Amino acid sequence: MAPAGLAIDATAHKPGSISDLVVFQCNHRFHQEGLIKYGNDADIADHSPSTKLQESWAVLMGKGYQGAQQQVQAIIPKKPWQNSST
Repeated sequence: MAPAGLAIDATAHKPGSISDLVVFQCNHRFHQEGLIKYGNDADIADHSPSTKLQESWAVLMGKGYQGAQQQVQAIIPKKPWQNSST
């Protein structure tokens, strides 16, 4: 989605059980191009946890995207720790 609420990309329907991460990986080039920093963008600190890929913006992703950090600067929430003794 673009900030104005417009869809900027839509993927084709995938039959069966395909994870969000696999669909993301199939569209990796599109996402990577959209995250490139241009001009003075490099002067803006994005406080990403990763020091690699600093030429691109970090992206907030859901827990189903574990592994996306290998391709983009992904910020993925950690699962809350569950105490099994209670």
